[in-house]
Parts: sequence; C-alpha cells; structure tokens
Amino acid sequence: MNDGERQADLDWLYGTSARPTPPPQVPAPRRVAPDQPASPAGVPPAPVAPAHRGATQADFDWLYRGDTSAPAVPAPQPAPAPQPAPVRQPAPIRQPAAPVPAPAPRPVAPVPPVVVAAPVVPASVPNDVDGYDYEYDEPDDYDDYADEAPAAAAKPKSAKKATSQRHKADRRALTVMIVILALLLSVAGYYVWRVTATVCSVTSGEGCNPGSVISVLGNALGGGGNLVPLKTDANGRTNVLLMGTSDDRTDGAGGDWLTDSIIVVSINAKDQTAFMISIPRDLWVKYPTSCWVGTQGKVNAVFTCNGASDKATLTQLQNALKATIPTFEQITGLDIQYAMDLNYAVLESLTNAVGGGIYVDLYPSSPKGIYDVNTGLKLAPNTVRCPGASVTPMHCGLSTDLVMALARARGSDGGYGLDGSNFAREQNQQAIIVGLLNQAKLNGILGNLGGVNTALQGLGDNLRSTIAPNELATWVALAQQIPPANFKSLDFVNAKPTLVASADMGGQSALVPASGTFTYTGIQKWIAKQMSADPAVLEGANIDVLNASGTVGKATTAANALQNLGFTIGNVTNYSTKVTGTQVYDITGTKPQTSAALAKQYGVTVTSGTPPGYKPSSTTDFVVIIGA
Repeated sequence: MNDGERQADLDWLYGTSARPTPPPQVPAPRRVAPDQPASPAGVPPAPVAPAHRGATQADFDWLYRGDTSAPAVPAPQPAPAPQPAPVRQPAPIRQPAAPVPAPAPRPVAPVPPVVVAAPVVPASVPNDVDGYDYEYDEPDDYDDYADEAPAAAAKPKSAKKATSQRHKADRRALTVMIVILALLLSVAGYYVWRVTATVCSVTSGEGCNPGSVISVLGNALGGGGNLVPLKTDANGRTNVLLMGTSDDRTDGAGGDWLTDSIIVVSINAKDQTAFMISIPRDLWVKYPTSCWVGTQGKVNAVFTCNGASDKATLTQLQNALKATIPTFEQITGLDIQYAMDLNYAVLESLTNAVGGGIYVDLYPSSPKGIYDVNTGLKLAPNTVRCPGASVTPMHCGLSTDLVMALARARGSDGGYGLDGSNFAREQNQQAIIVGLLNQAKLNGILGNLGGVNTALQGLGDNLRSTIAPNELATWVALAQQIPPANFKSLDFVNAKPTLVASADMGGQSALVPASGTFTYTGIQKWIAKQMSADPAVLEGANIDVLNASGTVGKATTAANALQNLGFTIGNVTNYSTKVTGTQVYDITGTKPQTSAALAKQYGVTVTSGTPPGYKPSSTTDFVVIIGA
C-alpha cells in the first residue's frame, strides 16, 4: 500500500463504508473524488473485494494524481463452485448524496505525513510563492527535504567594527585624493614653468614672471578684458618686422643669420585691415655701423651686422632686433614698432600646432605648377593635393614637410613655376602665413589653453622678438579677430611703376631703387598708396600736372602735393596756353572717387574730356592744369 494511504478512503471509494472524515488541508493540489455512479437498472452490483486487494494502479493514479477519467472497475473474480449452504447477500451500496448549491468541501486525497508542516498558502495564491500557478504536479515525495534545518541567518556586524571599516575607507579615499591633487599641482607647476620660460624667451622679457604669464594667458583665453593696447604709428597702424633666419640649420653651409625672408606686416586693429610687404633680400643698403661685410651691402646682412650670431645671448639678439628696425623704416617709410626673428623650426612647430597641414593659394608661373629641384617639391593642378584645374590661384593642401619645402623653394637649381627666384619664394611665404592663420582660426587653437600650449612648443629657442610679455595676449586676440582674407600681399616685383632694378654692386648682383641707389622715396610712396584708406587713392588713377601759370616750378610743387596724398603722378610739364585758376579734366571717366577728391582739393568742377591742345598718354586718367 502507498505511503499515506488510509483504509477508510478505499472503503468509501468502493462503497463498503460511509463517507469518511476529510483529512486536514495541506499545500498539495486539491484532489476531489467523483460520486460513485449507480448500477444500471436490473443489473446487480458487482461484488466488492477488499479495498487493499482489488485496487489497481489506475485507481491510485486517479485518487492521488487527479486523473479525470473514472477508475477502472476491478474485474470480477471467478465464482466459486456452488455450495449447499445458502449464499449471503451483500449489503446494499449506499448511494452518495446529490450535490447541493453550497456543498461542503469535498474530501481531498491524503498526502504523506510530514515532520515539519509547510505553511498553508491562501486559496487565492495556490502552490507558488510568487502568485503564479505553473500547473506543476509535485511528486509524492516532494517533502523529502522538509525535515532539514533552515539555514542560519547571518550574524550582524557589530557597530564598532562597521564604524572602523568606514573610517578605513574614508582614509583610503582621502589618500587617493591627496595623491591626485599632488600630481595635478605638479603638472600645473611644470606647465606654468615651461610656458613662462617660453613666453619670456620669445618676448622682450621685461617684467616676465609666472604671475604675469598666467595673467597674459587669462587675458588671451578669457575674452581679453584687460588687454594691453599695442603700440601704433600716427595712422593707428601697428607695424612689425618679421625676419627669417636659418640658425637652426645643420648642413654647415653657413649664412645662418642672414635674413633671407623679410616681411613687414602692418595691421590696423580698428578697421581690421592688414598688409604684408615683402622686402627683397638683395636690396642694396647702407649699414648702420661697419661690420664684417663692410659699410654697405645687401639688406639681408643688417641683422647679423647688428650683433646676431650663434654666440649672442638672448638679450643681445633682442638688442640686434631693435638696432635693425631703423634700416627698414628708411626703406618703407613706415614707423615700425616691433621686430621678430624666427627660424624654420618655428614654421614647423606652428604647422604641427594647427593640425599638421594647411591650405595655400599659390600663383605658379608655369601651367604645370611648381617643381623645385633643390627641395624636391612638386605641385601640379588636377591632382589629389591640388585638385583644381586653375593655377591662378592653385589651391593646394600641404602637410608639414611640404610647407617646409615650399618655404625654401626658389628654383635656384632648376625646375619650373618659380620664375623670379627669391621673389617667388617671398610670395609663397606670404601664402603660408595666410594659410596658418586660416587653419588656426578653423581649428580654434588660439582660443583654448591646449592650443596655445601646442603653439608655444618648440618656439622657445627658435623665436626672438621685441614684444613685451604683457602684449602677447593682445597679439593672440588680434590673430583671432582679423579674418585671414583681410591680409593683402604687397611685393616689389609686381609694383607699378617699377620700384627696383638690377645692378652690379662691386661684383655682386643686387637690386637698387629705381629712383636711385639709397633713394627710397618711390618705394615709400608706393607703399603709402597701397595702404591708404582713401578710396580715391585706392583707385590708382594716373594724373598729369601741367603748368599754365607762367611761374617756374608751380606744376612740380602741385605734383608733389598730390603724390604725398597718395596719388600717382604721370607727366609734369608746361601747358601751351596760359590760363587763370586751376582746371581738372577727367579723360577716362572710370575713377569717380578720384574725380570727387580732385574737385574737393581744388574747389572746381571737373570737366570731362581732354584739355585743348594737349595729347595725354594712354595711361593718363586725369589732367590738372595749374594756372596763374
């Protein structure tokens, strides 16, 4: 007999006793036995064998496992041989009562007894602790582990021990924070020291210390609220002399301190105009003092004559810069406030700082592009590097190594696209400056501390200037404000009228002013005209001045006055007829600003056409007749 099986249950099942008392509720599934069906009319009920003798496995499955089919009726036993004694009639089978609307709970099948009773689960959440009935029929021995002792609960830590552990964790966190803070302070201190050393070396060094450098960087990166104004000339322009040397060269070719690249940059911070004026390195000048090359020579030796050399200290190099300024003031007619010397390492550092490459607009003299034998530089249109078909300009993207090659290339050993040699190199160097400014503005390196730090790397021993440390922030801010497109290139090669001419100076091939050796008035007037803010001057009209007064020199005086205003003067001569007052004739009618300026200058009405009896040149725009 199965464990937990009771005789009363079997007796009731097979009709030998009254309904048994239901066993107590347990967590097992409810199992309800069906009512015993009545025997068909006229058919005597089958004899009932003892429950424990005639029960089959299907009966127990139905009873204890909830089978919905009725249990199989035991097969009748063979009748014994007839006996003479009377046969005892079986007791009548008690029929189960009909179900009522609210019947009492039906008996459930017995389950094996357990040592430790499981808690009774409410009827609304049967079987499963999570409230969901997975319809899983547990086997009869589901409580095999019910008598195992429950796991012991973890003992709570003592308050004293927990507090001690918290203190240890706090101490570890504090130690880590102190270490991190010390590292940050060390890095910041090194950074300030390095930036301070760099700033002090690339400027005049006056009043340079960590405090002033931090203030400078704060002004440069924080909007420039306390920027120191730059020095300016009478016209409000700031002029700086840039000279490129090769003192970082390692080939031992010599000439390390000759300034083969010379550019004067003139900036107006108010109207944000900027001009770059290239000075030919071969221009013949007088030196301020006698030096190893004599008392006169090419302008590229002025800096070394004033003390620049490998043995010079930083202070001596800065003094040499200051002593070089007057020579270039004489050439250009500009009041120059600052001077700067830089070598090729500076160009390499700046190109790397803006991302390792720049875009430039070049004007090669050959439709094939540029090829320089000495540097190996080769740039051609319709290529990956220079994708456009045009060479006016030829727009190219150059990596750092190509920028360095372009800055040196002048076709001296052969090639093409660099006609003019040094003049072509000067034009390309101006294009490089514009490209650097464009890329710096695009990348925003001048507006963040990391960018300024990157730009300063490599400059310490390669750049010298007369800029004061507290002015550096103003220069950084100015570089961000002025659009690179506002930088206008001026060069002596393309100047009209001609500014310089070739000459043999004691066996040396040199350039001298077209107006005469050591006479720079033509150059000065041309520069003044190009940089003029007067729209009439910018029109570049050609003006002939005629003397009709009968007084000698009156036309020359008037021509000089107009030239000083920036106008271009053509023919100065006498007029065939004497006239009274001043007359102005507009021959071409294409220069309205000049026409208005001349009318205002002389207080007259401008007449269209050519003066009677005068035959102007093909380039003449206006004729001014000075009468009695």
